[in-house]
Amino acid sequence: MTTERSDGGSARAGEARAARQAAAPSTESASTSGRPGPWLIRRIFPLLAAVVLTVVGMAFTIWYGPHMAHVSNWALPDDLWGTLTAAQRLAHLNLGGLYTEPTALITFPGAAVILVPIVAVIDAAGISLQLPSPENTQPAAWLLAGPYQILLSSVVLFAADAIAEHLGVTKLKRAFLAAAGAVVLWNVSVRWGHPEDALAVALLLYGILALSRSGRTSRPAWLIGAAVAVQPLVLLALPFVLVLIEPRRLAGFLARAAAPATVLLAAAAAANWTATVKAVTSQPNSPIVDHPTPWTSLAPQLSHDLVATGPARVLTVLIAGGCALAVRRRWRSA
Repeated sequence: MTTERSDGGSARAGEARAARQAAAPSTESASTSGRPGPWLIRRIFPLLAAVVLTVVGMAFTIWYGPHMAHVSNWALPDDLWGTLTAAQRLAHLNLGGLYTEPTALITFPGAAVILVPIVAVIDAAGISLQLPSPENTQPAAWLLAGPYQILLSSVVLFAADAIAEHLGVTKLKRAFLAAAGAVVLWNVSVRWGHPEDALAVALLLYGILALSRSGRTSRPAWLIGAAVAVQPLVLLALPFVLVLIEPRRLAGFLARAAAPATVLLAAAAAANWTATVKAVTSQPNSPIVDHPTPWTSLAPQLSHDLVATGPARVLTVLIAGGCALAVRRRWRSA
């Protein structure tokens, strides 16, 4: 009987050891897979998409006019040059000229701030920022500003990929996401030259990601605040972010999120109150240049070819805030 018990105990001990050895590789593999790999490998899809978008975008803008349309003009984004002029004035500390012609700036000053680095390089190289015209059909400044603003727009590809990785999306789907994002960015950056739109969305996504990872509100507030300072239309998404924040942290979050735009607008308004308030609140737009919608008839008429889009955008933000408030109350009471 003693020998039988001993053999049974030895067998059970052997089975336990075998089970531990079998489990060890899987545990080690799970531990290894849980570690983040090198950034270059993890973000290879948005990186490739950004490079391809930049190369193809620059090639198209330079080659389309002379070699396909048989004109001397490069196919340049129309709206970028006014913002570059605003950035140049900002770099020269001419805050009073931020919202005066020919900048045509109607958004918050952050849109010009993000272009200051490349404007400084253009100025250092002695290249003119003269607007494209029949006398300036191939401006050399585009060779520097073009790649910069396309790559700046491509930051949103990295932000979207980071969220997809956080959600456990497969690599194949992340590759498709990067490719689709690059296609969408063509119209934003290459066609019209609005890197502030894409960068603001990127900052918003990074803010949401930071909030979901840590639950702390300081860093997300600064990121989302920077997004608002660059393009205030991200305020449409902000109310729904606020639904997730605890009531005791809400005041601090809002204070931080409002700080970047408030500081920039205050500086611009102090330098030129009339031009700043008129541009930011009215936001004149031309339904002749842009596609008119049924809402165009409701916009205040500024001149024979300009309407004020600012009031409608403020109303839209307020409606989004009201919807988020209703969702917050219902979610908190559930």
